[in-house]
Amino acid sequence: ATDADVAVAEKLSVPAAIAQARAQWAQYPIPFGHITVADPAIQAMVDAAIRTLYQARENINGQSQFNASFTLYRGLWAADAVYFTELAAMLGDSASGRQTLEALFSHQNASGVIDELHPQQIYRATAEVLWAVERDAQITGNWDYARARWPQILRGVEGIRALRNRTLAQPDAPYAGLFPPGFSDGGIMDIGAEYSSVYCTITGLNATVRAARALGYEADARMIEALSQEFLTSFNHHRLRDQRRDAHGNLYLPVRVGFKGADPIPQLTQWAIFDAHLNGEGWISSQHELFTGTLALLASVEKQGLPVSLGWLSGGNWAGMGMFIARQHLVLGHDAKTADMLYAAANHASPRGTWVEEQSLIGDPLKLAGDQPHCFASAMFAHLTGAMLAYDREN
Repeated sequence: ATDADVAVAEKLSVPAAIAQARAQWAQYPIPFGHITVADPAIQAMVDAAIRTLYQARENINGQSQFNASFTLYRGLWAADAVYFTELAAMLGDSASGRQTLEALFSHQNASGVIDELHPQQIYRATAEVLWAVERDAQITGNWDYARARWPQILRGVEGIRALRNRTLAQPDAPYAGLFPPGFSDGGIMDIGAEYSSVYCTITGLNATVRAARALGYEADARMIEALSQEFLTSFNHHRLRDQRRDAHGNLYLPVRVGFKGADPIPQLTQWAIFDAHLNGEGWISSQHELFTGTLALLASVEKQGLPVSLGWLSGGNWAGMGMFIARQHLVLGHDAKTADMLYAAANHASPRGTWVEEQSLIGDPLKLAGDQPHCFASAMFAHLTGAMLAYDREN
């Protein structure tokens, strides 16, 4: 805004400022009207969720992008952004989603790795973006963007391979054949080897195999498929060493590779296995022992309708991830459970239909809790509601 804009704004009364803001947003092409439900309260929250995502979009260095928030985490986070691009495509606005994918590709470094949060080393981002490109093509039926970005996609595959090769030079390391130590995020502060990047990478590589075959690049498909299989072989070797059972006997895999000792919060950052279940086209099936065990683990720690202590806030509610878990129940045909979790998430929203990233339970003392609004939660609310309609109609 210019100084003149600021001067004009300062002279507005509060009602006039609200009216001006409403008029401005009414002119913005937000893709409302694609998800319509009978409950007016849920409808209002769906619309608020979509509006929040578009209000958080911004132009950075010439690139338009969906941001993780417009407060604390204002910026581009691949782990959140790929779900925003997916939702945008579902709402008929693939153009905005692809602009965000372009922004992510602009952070691809010389080795091929997408490194949008440098200097933090989060190794799953590259594969997440590769998955998002193929997912956009699936939804839209248009493979032009995937074809245009194929050189960058192959560079990303080679960047992933190079990271794995670094671990093969240390055959006795507990992460040999996976990824070097990096930053996990989501509740784990220390730098170490972790499994979330492995889940996402196998899923992303498999998506890229599908894309290669859709585009007629069979030699590339075979090369990428072989790399995915190598990751899977190493994953299965290491997870048999590291998996364990919680106090209720539920099998799960701690996110830290080679983790030893007591695990007081077994549900900590347990989300990537569910990403693999939803998006991995079967490599983690609904019958996989780790999936069934981890889902039971999360059910055992539910409070006020959603699992607690998944992330940074011990005893807290991460509503966005709770709705992501609800999508697992939707796929499994647990209709009543899915609906209960959707309403539980709605009951933990602000009066304006937004969420704090992680928050204290209702009635508990307030704790410092992260970002507001948390755009991932907004995306999950709109996506889950739309997915429930799709499953209801079976088409």
